[in-house]
Amino acid sequence: MADQEADLRGLPSLDELTAACAAPDWGGVLPHPVHSLSAIRPVIEQAFAGQSSTCPLGSRETLIVLVVDGLSFPVAERAWSPSRLAALTSTCPSTTSTALLSATTGRLPSEHGVLGVAFYDEAAGGMFNCYTDEAPDGFSLGELTTMFSALRERVDCVAHIGALATTPGRWCKAVVEGAEIAPPSVDWHAIANEPAAMVAAVVGELETTLRRRRSRPLLVWAHINLDSAIHLRGYGEAVCDAVKTLGRAAERWADSGHTVIAHSDHGLVEIADSARARRLAALLRGTETCRAESGGAGRLLWGYPRAGSALMEQCRDLAGDFAAIMHRDALLASGAVADTAAARRRIGEVVVVATRIEFPIFSRGHIFEHGGFSRDEMIAPIAIWAGG
Repeated sequence: MADQEADLRGLPSLDELTAACAAPDWGGVLPHPVHSLSAIRPVIEQAFAGQSSTCPLGSRETLIVLVVDGLSFPVAERAWSPSRLAALTSTCPSTTSTALLSATTGRLPSEHGVLGVAFYDEAAGGMFNCYTDEAPDGFSLGELTTMFSALRERVDCVAHIGALATTPGRWCKAVVEGAEIAPPSVDWHAIANEPAAMVAAVVGELETTLRRRRSRPLLVWAHINLDSAIHLRGYGEAVCDAVKTLGRAAERWADSGHTVIAHSDHGLVEIADSARARRLAALLRGTETCRAESGGAGRLLWGYPRAGSALMEQCRDLAGDFAAIMHRDALLASGAVADTAAARRRIGEVVVVATRIEFPIFSRGHIFEHGGFSRDEMIAPIAIWAGG
């Protein structure tokens, strides 16, 4: 676990956080060494540790954790009136697969090794995709301990995984390892892009869990995938109304004596396609110059060049005015990702970072994306409604 003091009262302000994490000229905000999503696990474990001087939570009998996928800080700030609203930084890349695993395990991406949605693993000799679970023979995520597995001997840990149920596999299992998985109440494929329906389903499922009689404290975790709708339509009325509805539910639960923590994993920013962006995508997947197709996530891509290829120079010639092209060593030296064996084994030697709205679009219909280092992508809200 990252060496850090999980003190929600000591979190810096939004401006202090972004100033402390200022990136080089190719980025905006780097992951904070302490106040990042990897602080979520120790904070939650402290909530069940009896009296704690560093955890300003109310009820320690029931703790509800809401993970609002894709929620930006400005939207949370406008929609919610919690006991406390603070900010954490996301991970590198600023994407769900990396960020959620850091939140539940307390480990930095360089430690848990999930560095993007997809990545080439040198040891296994092939690509792993978190959402399809495609992997080379012998690939393993390794042993990862979550807050659920650490607490389950004395706390009932229940996870409502929501739309994550549509992406089964070793990554999803690792995120909620040790929790009792609550059965879904809806067809998550059918409501994948409907924010109101997703929030209604999660609130209903949580109410059912809260009504069950228990003899031990309860940690109930829920994932709300607003990200899928934001990709397609941005932070429109439907998303904002759903966030407000969730906030009202949190207030109601807190009034009933439960403590609620809601946090995001990343925000999203507008993107735009172009002919040269499509050429960049093709270049990063070309079999003549690359030993594997590109990895990473959204607006931060890993390129895996064949020995002696000119991939770095070709990328710079094509995309130098809308993306920063650097060697992996430069990314590691910046502190965006710690320099570990796992990071070097999975991040490609050529790193492509979006610096403008123009960038390759890998999913049809997406107009908003994440993965990069802009402030809106990297700042994750964390809200607390302290139950009495």
